[in-house]
Amino acid sequence: MVHEEEIIFLKAFEELASCRQIGFSLGPIPWRDALRYGEILGLDDDVLSYFIEIIRRMDNAYLAKKNEEDNGGIRNQNSDRPVRSD
Repeated sequence: MVHEEEIIFLKAFEELASCRQIGFSLGPIPWRDALRYGEILGLDDDVLSYFIEIIRRMDNAYLAKKNEEDNGGIRNQNSDRPVRSD
């Protein structure tokens, strides 16, 4: 079951994902866009910091998973970063 508080983060993440720069790979959600989104929601400073941290963690997890999928799921044993299999 998804709680109401979680829905806010999921919706924000979905909306903010469209702010990424796209080049050779997906870029992270810009911090300024997460900040602005939280300000539009009217979040207090303490809650805004928490909001940005959660969005950043969600984004890091998403990018890591996406990068792993794009590289065939192979990881370098000396690093947490995926490597290409070609």
